[in-house]
Amino acid sequence: MQIHAYRRTESALVSLFGLALAFAPNSAGHVVAQVDDERATERLLSIPEAYCEYTGDGVPAPAPVAIVAAPVAAPAPASPPGGSDDDEDKDKVFDEVLIGSDELPATFDVLGATYTQAQVVDLAFARSGMNREEWNLNDEDDREALIEGEVTKLILAAEEAKSKLEAAAAPAPAPAPAAAAAPAPAPVVEANPLLIANDKGETLDIGAMSATKVREFATANGIELPKGNSVKVGELRLLLAKALTGV
Repeated sequence: MQIHAYRRTESALVSLFGLALAFAPNSAGHVVAQVDDERATERLLSIPEAYCEYTGDGVPAPAPVAIVAAPVAAPAPASPPGGSDDDEDKDKVFDEVLIGSDELPATFDVLGATYTQAQVVDLAFARSGMNREEWNLNDEDDREALIEGEVTKLILAAEEAKSKLEAAAAPAPAPAPAAAAAPAPAPVVEANPLLIANDKGETLDIGAMSATKVREFATANGIELPKGNSVKVGELRLLLAKALTGV
């Protein structure tokens, strides 16, 4: 079947389903291509804004306008080649309009923000690396997948931005209370072994006694101490204290 790219006036190579379809002006000046692949034929004819079956007169049969992502003014039917000066601009209509999907909603909610399908289509198209004609000729399922994938990217980006904003607004954790200072240890008071107290509360300070006094006190109380001057006074005092306390 011959397909007429009725808005074109010059040769064009269209890639579709792995096929390279060469559209070129025939003897009548109509840009046509022989397309024998059934799938490619069906796909091209599903885009009446740019293609139709070639009948020889160069005028496409009336066809409903395809649903696109963003509402645009429907182009007036193109004149046959050699018509008015506006034909060159009309030839580009198909290349300027990005087709969306009538299976997807007209708007998408992304964490409270609303995106129109036209906005998402523009983003998905920019990321796809295709030119406009390749985008419009792309398989419908593939095009829908690209649009839905772009919505997913928008949601992920919005969630990440929200998390960062919440983290920045969160109050800083309160510092841990300082540990209470440990009380100073009570001073250790060692008992003076040379200070002897009796049952009446009277005290005897043996440490203040001289060697002579120690011996006199010991003799008076029947306590025997080593004899001779070789025993130091400190040792005599301790011996007396032990004898008195029984320690």
